[in-house]
Amino acid sequence: MAQPVSASLQPHAETVIPPQLAADGPEDDPAALRTAPPPFDKASTDVIIRTADHVDFHVWKCLLGEVSQVYADMFQLNTSASAAEASPLPISHTERGDGKPVVHVTETSAVIEPLLRTFYPPPNFTFSTIDELRPVIAAADKYCMDGVLQVLKHRLLSSFVSEEPLRVYAIGDDDDDDEYFVELDTLSANAYRRLLSYRRRYRKQLKKALQDLAWLADGAWTFMHCSSCVGGTTTYSLRGSASPRPAALWFTSHYQRIGDKLKAWPSRKAIEGSLFCEQALKEASRCVVCREVVHEHMRLFMQNLRVEIDRLIEEVAATINIPT
Repeated sequence: MAQPVSASLQPHAETVIPPQLAADGPEDDPAALRTAPPPFDKASTDVIIRTADHVDFHVWKCLLGEVSQVYADMFQLNTSASAAEASPLPISHTERGDGKPVVHVTETSAVIEPLLRTFYPPPNFTFSTIDELRPVIAAADKYCMDGVLQVLKHRLLSSFVSEEPLRVYAIGDDDDDDEYFVELDTLSANAYRRLLSYRRRYRKQLKKALQDLAWLADGAWTFMHCSSCVGGTTTYSLRGSASPRPAALWFTSHYQRIGDKLKAWPSRKAIEGSLFCEQALKEASRCVVCREVVHEHMRLFMQNLRVEIDRLIEEVAATINIPT
């Protein structure tokens, strides 16, 4: 019987903390599952995408693999148990009754449905606000759907640049994509001045956030609790913690590297990629305690940091009114 694939990918959500190193949660309750609307309800398909709000999208592997390199690699690696073990994505081994593999994603159906409709047969999804479109752009980028990403960028520019140029600029600045900026050439001098103000404020807010960990919820983070690694004079206050406390030396060095990288390029793109955490993971793996959980804890930490960067972008953009 086929086995489901669980893709633990980065969501845009509130802070996620490690669950006291607990075991995996219970299996999905079949009663809570819902089937997506047509055309994502066909029994003849060969894979299911299950969203965070328990909606099943029945789709074809060949279509997903064609538009997404992430899914293409995932399906190829999951053809055998040994290959699945080598996958860079966490693979679960819970069986389904109908034999279809299930890909668990962290996005909700409100993001996955418009993403799929972008490359599925018409009608395509219509976005009425940037708030609807932005997480779909992020998901397309995350799953390496390059062609879909270009379509969504075009919709962003054609639909919203005249009404909300600052937010379009903020998204383009975060992506470091010149295509966005060409569309803003017609802005007035006053609007351009406000864009510069946005950049200054954002850099200032980002620098302030990185001076501490007040944006991160307290939890069973190994870099804050491992008695073998915690030390030094640098202390951090986490949200919900009673007082500042020292962190593991390897983490302090990692957080400093993050600050240096974001100072040069204040974008979530600057800290994406598995290689960015390589040195921290190598240093932490020398500890018999940290090595057991550091990969998962650093994945969650970086996920939460990217969420905070997105929040700062929206917060600063909301304080500046750009005339068109």
